[in-house]
Amino acid sequence: ELLRDAGARICLAETASRHRAQGSGCTTLLLEHVAGDEATVDEQGRAALAAAAPGPDDLAYVIYTSGSTGRPKGVQVEHRSLTNVVGWIAPFMRCDEETRAAYSFSPAFDLSVMQIFPPLVHGGAVVPMPGELDHVKLRELFSGRLANTLGMTPTHLDLAWRLGIRATNIRALQSGGENLTTASSIRARASFGPDCLFVNVYGPTEATVACTVAVVDDGTGRPSAPIGVPVHRTSVAVLDERGQEVPDGELGELHVTGVQLARGYLGRPDLTAERFVYLPDGRRAYRTGDLVLRLPDGQLEYAGRIDSQVKIRGHRVEPGEVEAALTALPDIAQAAVVARRRNDTGAQALCAFVVPVRGAAAFDEAAVRAVLERSLPSHLVPTVMCAVIRLPETASGKTDRGALPNPFDGAPAPTGAPDVQDPANGPRPEGAADEPDPGVAAVTAGIWARVLRCDAADLDASSDFHALGGDSLAVLEMLAALGQELLGRDAEQRFLTRLGPLSDKLTLGRVVGAVEALRSES
Repeated sequence: ELLRDAGARICLAETASRHRAQGSGCTTLLLEHVAGDEATVDEQGRAALAAAAPGPDDLAYVIYTSGSTGRPKGVQVEHRSLTNVVGWIAPFMRCDEETRAAYSFSPAFDLSVMQIFPPLVHGGAVVPMPGELDHVKLRELFSGRLANTLGMTPTHLDLAWRLGIRATNIRALQSGGENLTTASSIRARASFGPDCLFVNVYGPTEATVACTVAVVDDGTGRPSAPIGVPVHRTSVAVLDERGQEVPDGELGELHVTGVQLARGYLGRPDLTAERFVYLPDGRRAYRTGDLVLRLPDGQLEYAGRIDSQVKIRGHRVEPGEVEAALTALPDIAQAAVVARRRNDTGAQALCAFVVPVRGAAAFDEAAVRAVLERSLPSHLVPTVMCAVIRLPETASGKTDRGALPNPFDGAPAPTGAPDVQDPANGPRPEGAADEPDPGVAAVTAGIWARVLRCDAADLDASSDFHALGGDSLAVLEMLAALGQELLGRDAEQRFLTRLGPLSDKLTLGRVVGAVEALRSES
């Protein structure tokens, strides 16, 4: 769908993923066929490449962000904007020949831009870290053995802290993608040490990666770490609803101006005109929809969203996109998706409330989740899905999202390992060989109880981790605890390689079985 919307003519793909471009209308070229060394390019080819060199007004990339109608919107970023980012951010990454920057963000997440281009331009190296960041990869990243420059969302910084992972030999750390609380910044500052240059960057995709930056110190006594001041050739305005500048210390909507503004939304002139506006002095500006206030020292502090848009694991999410995906399913009549704060981690999580079609079979959360996981990125799949008879409404007949409850409220405190007999495997036939170790089952159930904030006595072999509210970050916490308490470092990586077949149905019984199989091999 995105390839068709972008009008892409050519798609570069690996053999394993070539099927994803089917039906897009573009020609698929396999990377294995086009890769080659410089010697294979003749003089005519080099001349053609030089003639095709892009200018400042040409597009560098189109990157898609979540759309409120369920239709993602393509943000058109030009080379002059990208060049500006690469220039100003390099000192904050301490870019030189010694830089080894971890490439850990998805290429669909624009913060990946800062992990690729600034190090290469300054003679440094880029260290790819493919796939989701699990606890093993986090541990390796924080060790400083492969990379000495990291870009992290606050969610991953908090996860590393909870898992007891501390950093060594990291020269520079960039945090971005979501709000960095003062508590998180203090913990990260302590973990990375005084010799690490720690910066907090802020910026919507429409302002090219990041448009303000702050060096993170030991804390300001305020709830959030500052997002800093405008970067080179960029400026900001903090305006009220009438478009007037607000005094320092008062909330207003952040408008960004300058060279880093995107060209607009691809094929969406109406939306471009709505979000890219002109200030009274004639400057073109992007209305971010973010509330900020200016502190006495001139730095900006983030204070939330004007609309319903939220940040989940560093990604900007329009709940309407998830609602559109849910209501496209035949057995769901209505859906409302909201962000609610988890009691255990304090992180924002997507919660979906759905009204089944009258006469439909019982709501099957696992089946719905499986469908969403095939059509949406992982950060758009709700952590919790609840079936309700009806959605609350305001006096005007609109869905009252504020009246929707927090499913995490009232969750029982975590318990220790349960005093139950083999909860993960259930009764076995009399005389069966290779009886499972009840201690493994009990410890595993206890880990699930701690991570999911549930009662271990309520768990059995069929208990599903995702159905109990476990998201991808909770999976990492669970796996890290298994590695520490049951597997050990040597077996931990082997367990991760076997996780793929389990992930579609991550039940307690299946996890216990996999752990026992590994332990029996050692």
